Amino acid sequence: MSRVIRFFVWMILAGNFVLWVAQPVAVAHDFWIETTVREKSIDVALRLGHVDAPEKVNRTDKRIVRFALVLPDGTEKTIPGTDGAEPAGTVDWIVQEGAIVLYQSNHAFSTLAPQKFETYLAEEGLEHVIERRKQRNETNVPGSEAYMRCAKAIVGLAHAPLAFLRKPTGLPAELLWLTDVSQARKNRAVKFKMLLDGKPAGNVLVVAKSPSDHGKRIGKRTASDGTVTLKLPHAGRWIVTGVAMKEMPKGANPAWESLWASLSFEL
Repeated sequence: MSRVIRFFVWMILAGNFVLWVAQPVAVAHDFWIETTVREKSIDVALRLGHVDAPEKVNRTDKRIVRFALVLPDGTEKTIPGTDGAEPAGTVDWIVQEGAIVLYQSNHAFSTLAPQKFETYLAEEGLEHVIERRKQRNETNVPGSEAYMRCAKAIVGLAHAPLAFLRKPTGLPAELLWLTDVSQARKNRAVKFKMLLDGKPAGNVLVVAKSPSDHGKRIGKRTASDGTVTLKLPHAGRWIVTGVAMKEMPKGANPAWESLWASLSFEL
């Protein structure tokens, strides 16, 4: 049974650019993972909002589908924690090779006034949804969506095997790191790949942001094979994001499903 079908069963049952941007509308907030590495463990925190002024997100067990540490040998450790806690969890780990922390939520729901929804779509590079709403005579109709968070964080980037970074983790939407780390640090250019349901996702706006850049965004759309190369001008912490939106069957409410992918790392 596909994720879309499961989703509706569940509902029934219950070119490179750099720019300065204004604060996005509320629903368009990014979601990412921040990690703190200790001697034998990793604290895992969830963050929401703007990278230079994030909000702390408490662990909410009813929203978690998958929350785990993935090792290069394929081992996956569920990240334990207490419902309501911040940080969201702590997992045992001894620094030897790199690792990936991942988080997948279930669906949450949002409805925005027409203009706010259109503004949000434009900010996230979802112009095809704006056009589709126009074709459906829905430009002046409130925008309803079910959204899912699919976040990853690379821990110990310098020690992570490239083959491991390039391997999909099975999240419904995810960003893969494709570039040799030493070359990325030398050239300040990183190639990423956006996947949607395990397949390359073309024409997705992928955006990189750093907390030290105070609202600056570096972005480019993916090619048909899902890849995109971004120039990251300095070392430090980066959050890379991509949003895909799918039209739901006619008459469905919500009318759209969005999948928010993020990849955070220290370059």
